[in-house]
Amino acid sequence: MQSFGSLPDSLSPLVTLWEWSPTIGTLAATIILCFFYLKWWPGWKAIRDCPRPFIIVPIVATVAVSVPIYAFSQFMDFLNKVPISIECHRAPGAIVMPPGGVIYQLSLWALPAESGGGGFGEITGPSVGKEMELSSPPNSNPPYRCQIINHGNTPIFSVDMALHLVFKAAMKDGQNPSQTNSGNITLIRDWPIHIPKIDVGTNGVFEFYVSNFSQQFVFVSLPSSATWQRPYGNRRETSSIMQPLNFTMYFAP
Repeated sequence: MQSFGSLPDSLSPLVTLWEWSPTIGTLAATIILCFFYLKWWPGWKAIRDCPRPFIIVPIVATVAVSVPIYAFSQFMDFLNKVPISIECHRAPGAIVMPPGGVIYQLSLWALPAESGGGGFGEITGPSVGKEMELSSPPNSNPPYRCQIINHGNTPIFSVDMALHLVFKAAMKDGQNPSQTNSGNITLIRDWPIHIPKIDVGTNGVFEFYVSNFSQQFVFVSLPSSATWQRPYGNRRETSSIMQPLNFTMYFAP
């Protein structure tokens, strides 16, 4: 498998070794300490006098060595955490084509999870910097524009998260036929999205739009976490996503 960031496949074992170095270091240090304990420190006579030497010695050695190493590795993981935030607002009528030349749009349909669904549609149109209108059903709400921001100091790759969707039936008001209200829940599902890369700095923003193409009311909750990979690693990591408190996107039919 080709790793991210053009790392040659021949170096993949070194990447795996680096990711597992805290565990390997703990095991190696425990074995060395056990050997030192058995050979030089108390001597075999003390070992023979111990009621359960082959239980006590490994336990003591493991605790003495692994706890500091594990604490250090957790501290380094904490320092390397990538803060991610997401915020969404109603979009203006005219959308400007971004520098990448692609607009990502999530079109909401009442599609059960077992039938598939997920991801974005990609829209290409006018030249970069030109305005365009997103396709949407007649008389529908304006779309939301969402921005996912990488606040860390390294790009992240293969970012996966999921929006939570709740669909409710549209019902005409009995006293005011021109008014439509939301009724019973018809479908609840998660909508997975995949982002190949979120850069850092001024480019560390991934932008997408959300539009309702269903004939139902839709309530969309933002994801609380995301999984991703570093440029030169195969291990997936998880980050909490900072977002507005109790925020929900609302769409009428």
